[in-house]
Amino acid sequence: MARRPSRRGMLAVALLVALMLLPFLWPYLQALMPVESETSPKPLELMVKAVMHLNSSDTLLSRSVEPGFRVPRSLDSMSRDALDTASQLRAVAEKQPPSRLGLITRNASIAYAHMAEASASMYNASSTLASASPILEEAYRLLVKCRVDEALSKYEEAHGNLSRAEGLLEEAYGQLAETRPQSLLSENHTALLLDAEDDVAGMISAIRESEKLFSLVEAHRDAFKHLCSGNLTQSDIQALRETLKSINPGRAGAYGYEEASIASMIEDALQCYNGSTSSGAGQGSQQGQGSQPGSGGHSHSGRPGQGQGAGYGAPSSDD
Repeated sequence: MARRPSRRGMLAVALLVALMLLPFLWPYLQALMPVESETSPKPLELMVKAVMHLNSSDTLLSRSVEPGFRVPRSLDSMSRDALDTASQLRAVAEKQPPSRLGLITRNASIAYAHMAEASASMYNASSTLASASPILEEAYRLLVKCRVDEALSKYEEAHGNLSRAEGLLEEAYGQLAETRPQSLLSENHTALLLDAEDDVAGMISAIRESEKLFSLVEAHRDAFKHLCSGNLTQSDIQALRETLKSINPGRAGAYGYEEASIASMIEDALQCYNGSTSSGAGQGSQQGQGSQPGSGGHSHSGRPGQGQGAGYGAPSSDD
């Protein structure tokens, strides 16, 4: 009579068969595993990621108005990842217990979520500004050359993207202003936050300054056409005085040199006709920085409207 295999022997055979089949069955077993088994990012990792996004988006925003800037191909995915990081941080905040440590973690998570959301808006603004900036630069150059109609036409091409960029930057500024520095985990993070807020405010001011100048040029088109010919009427002189008082090259950011050139042209023309501009001409370029682009914000030197566009210098290339 044949001997029946022992239970131990059967288990050994079954285990051996399972080990042999495991490499083939593993992909299917992975698909059956619950999602919860995957490792989720830790709160600290998400906060560091938010800081990295803010630093990256601030750098791209500053470079977006530089000649030859090209938008990175990964910009859209970077913006989406920043929003995803913000969403995960808000989820972390909601799960915190009502303890002292839980409150600290909750406040920090919300602060870094604001930074990540601001970064997404700054990424998108960078892309929009990169499209508008060369056109706006050409509009300024045409205006300096007294080609008024062409300058206004060129500005109109850029106006749509400039308005969209301004809206995105206002969103970013609002998120940065909502970020509580005391909830951040590092002084370096606080410094980065305040620098980014300054840069966003400065870019908003530059966009608004260009809009103000070209609105004045549109309103006083004939006066600007007569500016180069030297045949100014009394009405032209009054219009140019109004323009000179209103514009502020120090707020024009990357285009401060071009706007200062236009202000100088107007001032020279007024001096020829009146011998002096002491009636207030040029006041705009010396007055203090203007109103804040958003409510709230943090009180420190260089607050809203005094971003990196607060000074200007000659361009490095032609014209």
